[in-house]
Amino acid sequence: MKFLKSFLIVNIFAMLVCAAAMAEGYIFKYSEDVYARGDVMPMSVESGQRQLYDEFYYSEDEDELKRLLEAGIIDYYGPDCDVWLMDYTNDPDSDLQVAYELNVANAVSVVNNGKYDGRGVTVGIIDTGLKPGLADIDYTHVKAQRDITPGAKNPDDATDIIGHGTAVTGIVAAVTNNGVAVSSLAPGVDLVVIKVFPDRAVSDPEYGATSVSNLLLGLQYAEEQGCDVINMSVGTLESSSNKNTLNSMNIVIDRLSAKGTIVVASAGNHDKSHPQNHKQDSPMMYPAAFDNVISVSSVGLDGSYASYTYHNSQVDIAAPGGGGGTNDGVTVLDFNSVTGTKSQQGTSFASPLVAAAAALTKQVAREQGGDVDIAEFKSLLAETAVDVGEPGRDKYYGYGVLNVGGLMDRMLGNELVVQTELKLEGNFLVCEVTNNGFDIVEVMDIWYLDDGNQGGMDIRDPGILPRGTAILTMQLNPFYKTVHMLWDPETLEPLCKKQIYEPLEQSEREI
Repeated sequence: MKFLKSFLIVNIFAMLVCAAAMAEGYIFKYSEDVYARGDVMPMSVESGQRQLYDEFYYSEDEDELKRLLEAGIIDYYGPDCDVWLMDYTNDPDSDLQVAYELNVANAVSVVNNGKYDGRGVTVGIIDTGLKPGLADIDYTHVKAQRDITPGAKNPDDATDIIGHGTAVTGIVAAVTNNGVAVSSLAPGVDLVVIKVFPDRAVSDPEYGATSVSNLLLGLQYAEEQGCDVINMSVGTLESSSNKNTLNSMNIVIDRLSAKGTIVVASAGNHDKSHPQNHKQDSPMMYPAAFDNVISVSSVGLDGSYASYTYHNSQVDIAAPGGGGGTNDGVTVLDFNSVTGTKSQQGTSFASPLVAAAAALTKQVAREQGGDVDIAEFKSLLAETAVDVGEPGRDKYYGYGVLNVGGLMDRMLGNELVVQTELKLEGNFLVCEVTNNGFDIVEVMDIWYLDDGNQGGMDIRDPGILPRGTAILTMQLNPFYKTVHMLWDPETLEPLCKKQIYEPLEQSEREI
């Protein structure tokens, strides 16, 4: 069913994405010939030059930058700009996940499946860090951590004091089936925790803000650690002054993508003071709007478009992130409690679910002797997503709602197994259908009674086949020949050959 709904935003916390700039300094790029010579320090020491990523550097000396630009030593420079967090305001809480996010994303059967958990894949979380000592995080899977914020006392300690990064990390890789807190899709991944947000009090006007220069340093560290997937639940808007700055980040992400890294990011959130206009496109949020990034919007409990999420032509996929209502949020780890959880909303929390799905696809592909890059992952999302909203890709849902079960089945080549012949049990004709995959499959049972003339027909409602075996039955009219077939309700393609059951002899009938 195609649907599109709007919700009233009530009591939801949001980070402003269009506040006045707080980042200072400039990001600049050395010309290729200068960088190739290794002659990359023609500036005075007082200029505070700092390398961010390859030929991209940071300085606070604009006069010197102007001189270098005129001399052709650098290609461009632009002001560093703010980047904001994208939150909107047997495991005991896994039932909450099953009731919402895992159900909406068709991921219930993939969780704790025993084989596919992202093992062998490294996921980088560029965020606020990770709280140590939580019972639902296996810290032996933390391959590396780094606090790259300027002035960090201990760069090897990425302790989270805000909570956002901890929640995001738990969505990707919380330990599953351990009797604690929540479940996740990819508890087997190796984690690289990269803290790019400075420690600030909630009352600080810069709370929840970092800079593009910090993101570039984070991306550099992620590359050094061999991250296969990177999640960035952060974003900033383009302005007339920061185009060069954003272009620097785009170039870096393109290079990572060329090496096979899949980057996933939040599409962005409107807030109460800047409500969205559904008739107009939302502005582009970066890095999500870059071509080589998976841009993730948010859907609520019923799978419909969340009231706060950005919508534009760059949205690739929608995933559960909370719908905007007071009782419509995803369940995440609470960094204030060793075993506790809380409800959160925002595209911040839709993005890591897609990142976890990307890790699963890489695991499967590598076991099959290959790999999945950003272009292939986008194609897989397009082929398996549940199409809602306008037919095909649209600005609200992208290709549709994330379908983890369908994605895994596409990777593994799973198909329905239909019994070749019907069998009679009393007055019931039984057809056994086995779903060996992770997807939830619908089938339609169409049959009619043929008395040699026109006969009659009964079209049953579609039946839901979760993972496992389902037995479809129909009661026989012993006086008529029965023609029976299973169909796919969307394509109307037959799932099995037409089966004809001849009427019983009078002595054999059980009436």
